[in-house]
Amino acid sequence: MDLLERYRNLRLDLGDATRSLLYLARARQNEAIEAACRRLLKRLADDRFAVAIVGQHSRGKTTLMNALLGAEFLPTGILPMTSVITVIRYGSEPRALYYRRGSDLAMPTTFEEVPRLVARESSTRAQLEVVRVELEVPAELLRLGLTFVDTPGVGSTDLSGALAARDFLPDADAVLLVTAVDSALTTPELELLAAVPPSAPVFCVVNKVDLVSTDQTNAVVGFVERTLLESARRESPEVFALSALQGLRHRLGGGELTAMPASLSAAAIPDGGMDAFQARLEATLTSVRAPVALATALDVARGILTDERRMLDLGERAAHLSEAEAIVLRTTMSAAAGRAETERARVVAAMREDSQHTLDVALTAHRQEWHDLMVDAWAHADDAGAPVDLDSAGSTVDAAPTPGTPAWWSAITASLSEASAAAVLRRADELGPTLDAALSSALDTVQLDGDAVSTPWASQELPGFGAFSIVRDAAERPDDHGVQTRSRKRRDRQADRVLGLFGDHLHEQNDRRAEWIGRDAARRTNDSRARLERYLQAPPSEFERDAIARIAARLDAVGDNLTDRSRRQRTAGPAHRPTPSLHEAARPTPARPAPFDCVVCAHERTALIEDLRHRQFFVATRDRDQAEFAHIGGLCAQHTWTYASLASPVGIASAYAPLVSRAAETLDAAPTASSLLDAATEFGGNPEACPVCRVVADAERDALWALDTADGGATVCMRHLEAAAAVGLRPEALRCLARRLAENLHRHAEDMRAYALKREALAVSSLTVEESDAYREALLMIAGDPLLARPTSLDGDAEM
Repeated sequence: MDLLERYRNLRLDLGDATRSLLYLARARQNEAIEAACRRLLKRLADDRFAVAIVGQHSRGKTTLMNALLGAEFLPTGILPMTSVITVIRYGSEPRALYYRRGSDLAMPTTFEEVPRLVARESSTRAQLEVVRVELEVPAELLRLGLTFVDTPGVGSTDLSGALAARDFLPDADAVLLVTAVDSALTTPELELLAAVPPSAPVFCVVNKVDLVSTDQTNAVVGFVERTLLESARRESPEVFALSALQGLRHRLGGGELTAMPASLSAAAIPDGGMDAFQARLEATLTSVRAPVALATALDVARGILTDERRMLDLGERAAHLSEAEAIVLRTTMSAAAGRAETERARVVAAMREDSQHTLDVALTAHRQEWHDLMVDAWAHADDAGAPVDLDSAGSTVDAAPTPGTPAWWSAITASLSEASAAAVLRRADELGPTLDAALSSALDTVQLDGDAVSTPWASQELPGFGAFSIVRDAAERPDDHGVQTRSRKRRDRQADRVLGLFGDHLHEQNDRRAEWIGRDAARRTNDSRARLERYLQAPPSEFERDAIARIAARLDAVGDNLTDRSRRQRTAGPAHRPTPSLHEAARPTPARPAPFDCVVCAHERTALIEDLRHRQFFVATRDRDQAEFAHIGGLCAQHTWTYASLASPVGIASAYAPLVSRAAETLDAAPTASSLLDAATEFGGNPEACPVCRVVADAERDALWALDTADGGATVCMRHLEAAAAVGLRPEALRCLARRLAENLHRHAEDMRAYALKREALAVSSLTVEESDAYREALLMIAGDPLLARPTSLDGDAEM
């Protein structure tokens, strides 16, 4: 088995285990764990390997990204440019999408618009409330299955962007930390490393080496290596010194960049060290891509399993508490919930005050600047004889919108909204423990390890501020006969009034956000308490305990394979499969519109569906049932396909994998034609060994004997009329059954003739429902339910 196939099998095994966790959580109505499982399943299905580009602002992260991709896909500049998460993956054709706050709908855009959507100073980004941009580009590096994620820089005034970068890091499979020779490894950059998953490799780039000498570069690299070695990470990242700007210029063919520093010597470092760095990066990521991606996903799965097992253990211990101990548990939980409610109210109030202080500081700092900009814009418009265009659209990154227009107010409002949100989220760690206080108290009371702390919100989940716009009172404008002597004062007063209204608007929006936080925190607290009660009121079943043990064993097996610690031979087929969804698996046969239904067929059909429903559930989830199913060679051909029509694809794959593996092994071990015949007979759908055939035969026998005492209203098909005569029913009962069947056949024969006539006459609109359904009903009367059709032996006798 090659590495790619081994990786694929392990990924599927991890997916099986995660689906089992999903089914357990769904049965317990644990939405939090179910959502976590779905996120992990999507991650496994995408099979992506995310490399996060992180660092302080103005380090050249985006320039490095462009150099790696071989084109200027992302905007760069002296000011902090990237303000939102930007995902870059491979695509045969370039494509750009963006996502707005609070929406999962991808909006298409052009690459020319990308700078406006990601740049810190863009009014378009602020107006649209863009939280993520995704790019697909035909870059060879991305064909390796890598996805690069350009994150906002830390250490700038863009606190919301820094929070977005930290929020993404737990999902990163690898991290590329970009620092610079002028101020290498600042505190914010070292703090970023603490959020990186332990399984994710880290590469450190010391950028801008073109600005210093070789000796200075070596000194900085040595400092970086020592600092990283002393950090808390298990392994020190590999450090690379390069010039991303020179590397980009080299790859663009030279001369394309307009911001080349004078000190850069293309002759000395023609590629800026990019070629060597990229070769090392590709070699390392290619070799570690599969195990690192799986290890990261495995860590997530084990965390989810730990949460679910802890909840089940909590229910188990609560069920064995004495009455007095149960009272103590409830009292402790109520007291903890009360304290948490008080603390939550305090934290929400503090969040509101912090964000309001942030707004007040910003208003004070910029009030005069905004005042002057509006007054000057109005004066210019008055001198020109045209009002400020209050319907002006947004602007580009380079050109600011006209002061006083909706675009201008929108950009300012969005910027202040983001700053306010960052102030709110600084206290998120204080709010988290209050959401699960009752659960934490219950865990402590029954002496279970682990903290239950929710992460309240990511920055993009908080509601933004509403738009603000104001139209200057026309009476305040100078008349058409010239500039009035007091026009400047009028403009000053108008600007002061508008800024006062703007401040009131910000306070109102901030209050609304605080109210939303309080309501959402209360909702999350109530959801947590409801989940807790469901586990406390119902201790884990034997099936749940067994499922948890099997999931843990599967995750351990994946871990053993990843680290090559396990030398055990893999058995035929995967062993522990997830519990299929009953909503997917049990799809009863739809009711027919026509009234005819053979009572014997109906009894057999019910027995068949019930048997297959229970059989597919247990065969898909229990090892011993899978082994027995494989031992008997499965079902007959007819019931195999009946099973396939009722079961879900996941259930079929789970149940038949061991059987298919055993069939392959049996054929491999068959040396003679005789043994091959035996193997083919065993797995060729032998009705004599089919357990479902026996169930249906028993149901048919019971239904036939019940006809002997049934009233005259029972109806049977021709096949079961024959069977009824064969088992020796009373002559009176047989004559009654035959008479009713004959009546139905006569009526349907007429309907079929009418159907053929009208169809040939193209009078389809005049067809009745009975006429349209007649031919199907007639076939049911003659041959019985097709779901129950059974193979016939060579001598003509139906196999039971």
